Amino acid sequence: MAKYRRTKRPDRTTIDYKESYEKMEWLNAARSSLGLGEILKLVLMDVFPKRKKVIEEVMKDDNITLKHRARIAYILDAIDEDLMKDLGYIYDIRNKFVHNFKRKFADEIVQNLVGKLSTTKSQNVKVTKENSFKLYARGVDECLEKICDIENKDVEGKS
Repeated sequence: MAKYRRTKRPDRTTIDYKESYEKMEWLNAARSSLGLGEILKLVLMDVFPKRKKVIEEVMKDDNITLKHRARIAYILDAIDEDLMKDLGYIYDIRNKFVHNFKRKFADEIVQNLVGKLSTTKSQNVKVTKENSFKLYARGVDECLEKICDIENKDVEGKS
């Protein structure tokens, strides 16, 4: 049975799809980026028990962003290139909100980043101001699911 599971209830690692959260879009963007990064670290530490200390040491630094953690997971062959890129886009979206609290998912710059997510591309959907947040949330949700599935993946050096 998988140790890490995506949860249906909103907490620090998932996004609530309710309208009330859409009003605080910047908080959602920051929360999902930080949550995904922390979960990725914990999963990697479990998947690579012999490297746990090194992973913990490297990833405890505040300067190790979600994008950096994704690259480390990719180098360890724990995630594929699409997931690495998606986590990078989620981090970039987070940065757009953190550096400008008036930013909205309806903003063109954010819509362009949401359009780069593999989930959005696979649906062949045009990103609009009406669907940007939902597409982003779907992308975050799928990334979380893929991260939680890492422990089931056959990774070299896993044990």
